[in-house]
Amino acid sequence: MDTKNPSIVDTESFDDRLHGIIGQVVAICETEGATDLIARVNAAVKAEYDALEADGKFHMAFPGCRIVGGVGLIPPGLQQLHLIPATAFHSQARHLHDDRDALALGFFGEYDLYLQSQGGLPPTLLARYGDHPPQYSSFNPTFTKLSDIGAESRPVFAEALARARALSFMR
Repeated sequence: MDTKNPSIVDTESFDDRLHGIIGQVVAICETEGATDLIARVNAAVKAEYDALEADGKFHMAFPGCRIVGGVGLIPPGLQQLHLIPATAFHSQARHLHDDRDALALGFFGEYDLYLQSQGGLPPTLLARYGDHPPQYSSFNPTFTKLSDIGAESRPVFAEALARARALSFMR
């Protein structure tokens, strides 16, 4: 645990612990011939994060963003289990946003950053700077190059894209 901030988990040892738990679940499923590997991994990961929350500990990912759980999945075409973090603002978003389908990426300057994913469309990065519906900017790296957006927005979306990549949400 970080001795300067007892609320923050030593991520290296926690990652090792999570990987150990996931390895145990995989071994049990292989032994039993179980077909619910993903459900079991997700339940084990949730239990670990719930235990951290109960102890008043959490993992800060970025300023204003904490990891609150994870979801195991096996991406199409790959045979390896992949753990995707679940995030939330810490302590809360600064601007109102309907974030049912959005993943928190934290604060950057005056912006609340999100990764929005809807209906099978490629994920879009959002930077909200106010409470009113039109007070946000968006960027979809699937359709637009970072170099093609305005110079004032480029650092904001470069940071949002780096955070999404760091959390394994985007390539």
